[in-house]
Amino acid sequence: MRYLKPHLHLLTRPAGLGAAAVVLMALLLSRAPAQPPDPVQELRQALATSSGEENDKNALKGREERVNKAADKLKTISEMRRALSLAEWRDSGIFSPNIAAIDEAARTKIGRRLTDALAAVVDRGDPAGRIAVAAFLGEMNATVRSMKPDDSSGFGRSLAPLLIKLMGDPVPEVRRSAARALAKVNPRPEDAVNALAALVKSNDPGDRAAASASLGDLLRTTVQLQKKVDIRIGILTKAEEVVQVAAAVVSVAASCLRDPEPVVRSNGLDALAQAAAAQEELVQFPEKDLPTPERPFMYWTAPQKEEVQKARAKLNDEFKLHQPLQQALKGQGPAIAAALEDPELQVRMLARRSLELLGSARLRWLRRVTSIPNPEDGKATRIPDLLYDALEPGLQKVAGRLRDKNLAVRQATLNFLEMMEDAAAPAAPVLVDALGDPNRFVRWQAARILGKIGPVRTDISVPALARLLHPREDSDVRDAAAYTLYLYGPTAKAALPTLAAAVAAGESDARESLIKALVSVGPSSPDVVPPLQEALRSSFPGVRRAAADALGQLGPVAANAVPDLRLMLNDDDPGVRIAVADALVNITRPK
Repeated sequence: MRYLKPHLHLLTRPAGLGAAAVVLMALLLSRAPAQPPDPVQELRQALATSSGEENDKNALKGREERVNKAADKLKTISEMRRALSLAEWRDSGIFSPNIAAIDEAARTKIGRRLTDALAAVVDRGDPAGRIAVAAFLGEMNATVRSMKPDDSSGFGRSLAPLLIKLMGDPVPEVRRSAARALAKVNPRPEDAVNALAALVKSNDPGDRAAASASLGDLLRTTVQLQKKVDIRIGILTKAEEVVQVAAAVVSVAASCLRDPEPVVRSNGLDALAQAAAAQEELVQFPEKDLPTPERPFMYWTAPQKEEVQKARAKLNDEFKLHQPLQQALKGQGPAIAAALEDPELQVRMLARRSLELLGSARLRWLRRVTSIPNPEDGKATRIPDLLYDALEPGLQKVAGRLRDKNLAVRQATLNFLEMMEDAAAPAAPVLVDALGDPNRFVRWQAARILGKIGPVRTDISVPALARLLHPREDSDVRDAAAYTLYLYGPTAKAALPTLAAAVAAGESDARESLIKALVSVGPSSPDVVPPLQEALRSSFPGVRRAAADALGQLGPVAANAVPDLRLMLNDDDPGVRIAVADALVNITRPK
């Protein structure tokens, strides 16, 4: 621009001088200094492949000379990194062996020069240079593939020893920069975790903070490389390596929870959360096309049995794969539970988050397991529930907050327990207490959660649920309690009198849920027939239909209701007439 400023006034002259201005502008622009050639672009052009080159000796020799000449012009570490990242390299086995040999040799040479340049700074550079090396490698990430075509670990792994060496540097900022960068280059798992574990034991709080943060980042990098494979980069990790890294990280992260520094404790919990998330990511989706455990084993076809056998063998392999990580997480329950009462809010929040991710991982694994029946008898598959032990101590502490005076705390606690499903069984006593909460939403959700847990502590849960069937109770709460009793079935027999009274009373269409619960709780009891007969007289078609269906399910036990059902064969509602006819057939047919 400095060349143009003295002459800008020419552009404002009359139109007649336009041509002269254009010529003058061209002359001025020609005086601008030319940009120096980019050696990386020259290498890119040298790597271009022409037709028939792979079998022409002269063409191959010319390529080798061009590539090596262009490679020799690379001077800075930035140029060498960019050169190694070029997509034009033909050094893998999918290309011509002749071209691959030329490109592999040239690329290896550049990689060696870059490694030597970085190592020289690590060994003899000043602190600023060593920090720059760590920053450079951290920015490079796992984006440059290995020098060996069959190695999917990436070039960064070969440079990880430089970072590990820097983690022992006498300058604190060098150590911390190296620790942060190490997690991003896909290092060898055992080397990285050992180096971070050593720095976590440092007397310097800054070292411990950097190393503990790197634990979670190491897992993030490993999981991302396992999930998203960029064919052009050619870097990936296998599921076995994710498990190896996660299990090793868990043991080091657990030690961080005892650190006096809140940031180190927070970082440790973040790493545990990442391990739980990694566990969930590794679990395959449930099987869809296999016979369910409810289908009688005797009716399985030979192909079905064979498919189940294969699926079960695959599941056993998956359990062996996941077991090291699940075992590592299993032992962290007490430490996570203790963190729930940490004086620092951030630590408490991360402890809660870790439990949520553990619960989510456990549910996904259990759904995978239960989707595959046992090939020997067709019953549900049973595999050790290792993640439950990681959840149970923390669940007990979280559940105690259902007694908090703050409504928002109680609701957040219920949301957490509902997500845990059956794992929330230890919280049954406080959930039963919550059935008497003054807030109807709390009562409603507590009743729902008890249904998801399954019949648990029926000595206290069933009477408390029965109390919610009172006509003056909120209708949604009453429905939730009735549905939970329906799920409990005969184990909720103590609620039968209350259910019978609730079905017989009132004139609300909400009695449908009560009727279903009544038959589920007393499937063969004659005591359920009178309230169902009373419900047949309801003005609501849905209630009459539900009562007829329920009497039909009872079968001969409902013989006393036959006269009432016959009178309803001419009911105004067609759905009721169909239900009544079905009920009469089921009640009166011979055994």
